[in-house]
Amino acid sequence: MKQTKNKAEVSDNPILNNSYEKPKYHYSTDLSGNLDYTQKKKGRRIFTPDIPVVPVKTIQRRLIIVHYKIFISSVQKEFKNERKALKVYIEGDHLLRNFFEVLMFEDHPAADARAEKVYLAKVKECDIYLGLFGNEYGPEDQKGLSPTHKEFLEAERRRCQRLIYIKGKDDSSKHNKMKALISEAGVELIRRRFETQSELISAVYASLVNILMKSGKINNVSFDTLDLKQISTHSPNFLLWHKYSNLLGFKPEI
Repeated sequence: MKQTKNKAEVSDNPILNNSYEKPKYHYSTDLSGNLDYTQKKKGRRIFTPDIPVVPVKTIQRRLIIVHYKIFISSVQKEFKNERKALKVYIEGDHLLRNFFEVLMFEDHPAADARAEKVYLAKVKECDIYLGLFGNEYGPEDQKGLSPTHKEFLEAERRRCQRLIYIKGKDDSSKHNKMKALISEAGVELIRRRFETQSELISAVYASLVNILMKSGKINNVSFDTLDLKQISTHSPNFLLWHKYSNLLGFKPEI
């Protein structure tokens, strides 16, 4: 009786499926790709590129967690959707969320403090300044400077790493002071242009991976020849997990 019970346990356990036969069971996953060890499903797992199947606990054990704080700077109303999308994407991506934390002014209400003090304080906390430049310059103070411009100057003063993304193919419809700010940024920084939210996320993704590679946090993979369109077409999550499986010490199930 005892042997029969052991055989039943083995047959019901997805981990112990026979390697020479088609899997009879697999563990369920949530939308973030985390394995749910309490739910078993019949049959083989259906491969879905956008949902990498990697246990979070395994990642946390094998990765050295180092956070870089990113401050997103822009005219808030003009880039309301893009700001939110970037934060959700970076903090939801299985690799990026282990290294980056996103700071935004709207996440920290000014209360009784002056708004300027609050957003400049957030710039002082950041390691990376991420500027989104569009058509609008923003409200100006007595010196004629907008919050976005002052955030840019504060990041420059603190020598933060600065990433600049400009919306639109040309600057003909942009505010004159925004044109000047773009030119000012272009003297020493690499600027990348985008038109859609998807293009922006792909460009930011590539920049952050490059930062991790240069800092030695990840290695053995070259993204130099990876086209941004390729990243948009194929899930960034899947590309990373596929390429870093050996580095992390395991291979994603597919």
